Amino acid sequence: MKMIDIGRVAELTGLTTATIRYYESKGLITPAGRKGLTRIYDEEVLTRLSLIILARQGHFSLDEIAVMLSELPSKGIERTAIQAKITEIDQKIRELQNLKQGLLHIEQCPAENHLACPKFRKILSVSLKKNRNKTVKKPA
Repeated sequence: MKMIDIGRVAELTGLTTATIRYYESKGLITPAGRKGLTRIYDEEVLTRLSLIILARQGHFSLDEIAVMLSELPSKGIERTAIQAKITEIDQKIRELQNLKQGLLHIEQCPAENHLACPKFRKILSVSLKKNRNKTVKKPA
């Protein structure tokens, strides 16, 4: 198998060498060895790093990625983790769409004073309630 040094891996992936070393420290990738002081990797590291990059773009945590990569050789990518992330992304999209609608109303509100607008007051109320629900811990 072809060996490539960390600098070339960085070039091919667009990652910094510091990020590559960090992923190594987290156990996500493993170097094949060293050539002098330089880490070298087999070219399969490019596939693993591509998966890590894709997962990071999908907002997976490094811990979630570690679990997926550990199961990769035998089971492939865990589909339930993917489905859970899709559900999470769908929820975030709904939240952002609601936020956008609120901002559009604020931008286009015909009221002279936003605070006099019932719809704007409702937006403020909903925002406060959502924030309170996120920060207040409910008793178990």
